[in-house]
Amino acid sequence: MNLDLNQQTRLSYLLEETYEIIEAIDEKNWDGLKEEIGDLMLHMVFQASIAKEDELFDISESLKNINEKLIRRH
Repeated sequence: MNLDLNQQTRLSYLLEETYEIIEAIDEKNWDGLKEEIGDLMLHMVFQASIAKEDELFDISESLKNINEKLIRRH
């Protein structure tokens, strides 16, 4: 995977937030989990905004895909 420095930085922050969610769940730190979920959501919206600017896809497509997946699996 050939990533530029900005992509590497964004991915490292995304990974860090994911680990923080896992840690909060592991420690049963529900207030921390609430905060970390918000942080991760911010990163997801940010990634989707970049994808839209690059004319790759719109976040509504991601939401449609997850909705279809939930219906298909349940």
